[in-house]
Amino acid sequence: MTYLNPDLREALGNCFGHVHVTNPGSPAAYEIRIDLDSYAADRPRGFIEWRDWGETYSVNCPECGDTRGRFYVGHMWGVFCTKANRRVFSCTKCWNEDCKVDLFDILRGGPRLQEHALQEARSGAHHRMDLPGDPQDLTPVNGLPSDHPAAQYLAGRGFDLDLLSDEYGFVYCSRSPWKRSIQDGAGNWHLVTPENRIIIPNIQQGAWHGWLARYVGEIPKDPVTGKQVIRKYLNAPGYATGTTVYRLDEAAAFSGGSFCLVSEGTLSAIACGAAGVSTFGMYPRPMQEELLAARFKDGRIVFLIESEAAANGRIYGCIERLRKQVAGGCTTVLLPEGKDAASLDSDTLLGMIEDALGRSGAPQ
Repeated sequence: MTYLNPDLREALGNCFGHVHVTNPGSPAAYEIRIDLDSYAADRPRGFIEWRDWGETYSVNCPECGDTRGRFYVGHMWGVFCTKANRRVFSCTKCWNEDCKVDLFDILRGGPRLQEHALQEARSGAHHRMDLPGDPQDLTPVNGLPSDHPAAQYLAGRGFDLDLLSDEYGFVYCSRSPWKRSIQDGAGNWHLVTPENRIIIPNIQQGAWHGWLARYVGEIPKDPVTGKQVIRKYLNAPGYATGTTVYRLDEAAAFSGGSFCLVSEGTLSAIACGAAGVSTFGMYPRPMQEELLAARFKDGRIVFLIESEAAANGRIYGCIERLRKQVAGGCTTVLLPEGKDAASLDSDTLLGMIEDALGRSGAPQ
């Protein structure tokens, strides 16, 4: 029999054992609700509203001790949906009445399923990662004039432009095909685009797996609400940052899997040196937790926590889960109010890390 997603079915079998297939050969049926925050006018992102998962694979749920194959995974799980312009992870559920497992729990518990999704993403089988602009419109940041706002911003934060260009692939996008205009409360129009932004690529195995576009300068605010009109960072269309950890491969190779330093932002990860990684946000998402646990299971993970993340609190739940999966546990370093790792000089940051490791009794 030919299945719609044979790789996923095989990965499920390897992870959970027997797989029962329902509705074989039946494609999924769904509608797309456009995400109004999507910035790519010609490639808007959308939310999937399911009518039917179509071909579905059922296995015994690993969370509730199910033996009747009540955990279901739709064939579109992990696939890039071109209509929605995003990867699909919502077609999964355990139908046992007392089971509280959800998508995020399963992603933490199914490393081989996650690895399948990441390998499929890297292979480009369902989606090719487009650059933010034509190559001639992407200038390495060390090729910008010294008085260029992007060059001044990066140099002002203490970064070497040659290092950012040669080692990390930073470029500046002067023109992009993706544009969208939005209107603030006072009727003013603002352009949302990777254009005139610093492009930070997430490079894995020598290929662009995704990219972020950072705004340069003061972000305009809505004169009515006082909120920022556009985002500081834009993601590449179809790129879910929560499925990868920035510089994970490099940090694991550098330390031999013995330790890493986890920050929110990419610049902070770079400021931490070869052991630095970034989760692109205040706390690791489920797939990022799984990746960190797998790469550093015999080591220690050090979290550099910014004040806003500490106030939010969700990062501490992630840390507690990872402590149970990492032999050396997790160490937390609470950064000063309003500071990130890239805002601190190296001696101060190193001293804070050493103090935290000393209090936790970890070898330094």
